[in-house]
Amino acid sequence: MALENHEIENLFKLSKLEYDADIVQEFGEKLAQVLGYVDLLSEVNVDGVEPLMHPSELTLTMRTDVVDATAVGRKGIENSPAYVDGFIRVPKIVE
Repeated sequence: MALENHEIENLFKLSKLEYDADIVQEFGEKLAQVLGYVDLLSEVNVDGVEPLMHPSELTLTMRTDVVDATAVGRKGIENSPAYVDGFIRVPKIVE
C-alpha cells in the first residue's frame, strides 16, 4: 500500500512530530511495509478459532474485605509536616 507524501506529512502533523522533508519518503516506505504486513495477516484463515481474551487461563482470586486496625494511611497523614486536627494543611490555590 503506497502512501502519498501529503498523507505522511499529515500523519506527522496529527502526531505532533517534527520532521524533515528528506525523511518523509523513507518513513513512507517503512510504513508501507508495516501496512503490507497487516494486509497479509488479514488473509489468514481463522474459521473455527475461538476469540481469545488472554493467552493463559487466568482466574481472579478475591480476598475478603476486612477492616485492618493498623491504619497505615493515618500514620502517613500524621507524619505530614502540616498535619492539623486530622487534616493536612495546604496552600490556598484559588484566587
